[in-house]
Amino acid sequence: MTGEHAVVYDAAAIVVAIDLHAHTKIGLRSDKKFSINLKDLNLQESISISNRVLTEIRPKNDQLLPIWQILSTIYKTHELTNGLNIEVWSDIPVGVGLGSSAAIAVATAAALDSLFELHLGLDSISQLAYEGEKVTHGTPSGIDNAISTHGGAILFKKRKINRIEIPFEIPLLIINSGISRTTKTQVSHVKHQFQLHPIIFKHVFNAIDAISLKVDHVLRTQKIDVLGELMDYNQHLLQTLGVSTKELNSLIDLAKSNGALGAKLTGAGGGGCIIALFDAESTKKQCINQLQLRNIEFFDTKISQFGVQIHHTLK
Repeated sequence: MTGEHAVVYDAAAIVVAIDLHAHTKIGLRSDKKFSINLKDLNLQESISISNRVLTEIRPKNDQLLPIWQILSTIYKTHELTNGLNIEVWSDIPVGVGLGSSAAIAVATAAALDSLFELHLGLDSISQLAYEGEKVTHGTPSGIDNAISTHGGAILFKKRKINRIEIPFEIPLLIINSGISRTTKTQVSHVKHQFQLHPIIFKHVFNAIDAISLKVDHVLRTQKIDVLGELMDYNQHLLQTLGVSTKELNSLIDLAKSNGALGAKLTGAGGGGCIIALFDAESTKKQCINQLQLRNIEFFDTKISQFGVQIHHTLK
């Protein structure tokens, strides 16, 4: 919700879980093979682990590396040898700033924890997912795996989590620009600019930190109009960082002209989605009508109080 990029530099960020989900289904095999199926990408690979050290094996497809990192870490730590069937699919679009890779990483770590009855606990599951995220994003903040694990809303600062109890419904709309991008590229861009202009960027990060801390207070006191203003302020600062685009700005203008109290990009920027806040479901519906007329993809969403969950299926 607030704090993108600045959170990497130890500023506070507010993040909320939404009601879109990633899924990992895991079952034991009778042989010494991993069969990994990324269903949304139509990508499947079978890897033999017989008499081999997992940390010395590399999948042929790099898109499997985050899952492989989690697998190899758990197998090495707990001296496991079983073959597995692994299926992964997601409701969350990839590369649009909604934390799809983190959700998949958390689901995978939690499924392994449940299957082998490791009793790791949520913090350890989140940390395992973070190790997978580093393969994808380089130096992520850890905020995406934290919220995917714990759910609800949290204040995140310096890798510390403070849960926020929100006593009211927040009408949110996520709008997709249709432009995919990588978090790693956007983070590298901000890092480069920070190295060129450290004093200026520190002031920007400090301002974003102050916004997130204020949002924490606002969420607890139901001042939804102030929340909209703070989202707008955060967006202006993200534009200063150079991570917004004309397409994202146009979507923000569209949302604001159709009743949004505030709107900003979500995630790393450079493309992906914006998040818009409304004072009522009826107002949000007006904006949805305009998006449908323009054939723009959107997600009518709400905050989910649930983090990672385990569902057992019959064989």
